[in-house]
Amino acid sequence: MNLFISKSIAMVLSLLLAMGFGIWLSRLERPLNGIVFAFHKILSIAVIVLWVTNMIYLQNNVGLLTLEAWFLGMTALLFLFAIISGALLSFDRTSTSAVMISHRVSAILVFVSALVSFCLPANRLG
Repeated sequence: MNLFISKSIAMVLSLLLAMGFGIWLSRLERPLNGIVFAFHKILSIAVIVLWVTNMIYLQNNVGLLTLEAWFLGMTALLFLFAIISGALLSFDRTSTSAVMISHRVSAILVFVSALVSFCLPANRLG
């Protein structure tokens, strides 16, 4: 199995695990469990790093078309929004329902957009 496939599998698994830990965190009482919160943050960073390295690999080997580049930018913005809304949720006094809903929606959109931005050029890898 080549490195690209290994990183791709690790990216998807990390994304699913980060979402799973996020769901677990949403069901916990405040203050949040530090270990679960740390795993959620570490997995989220791993997803970003693996996604970026895979996208660089795809750009260098097959190039990105306009639609693929658009999804790439959209995914990066969604990642940023999810990180900011997650940071706001980590503080007790700012965790409103609007922030919670926006974090959940952005996480789902990141999942979809990351997979689309990754699968479109990966299909042309041949």
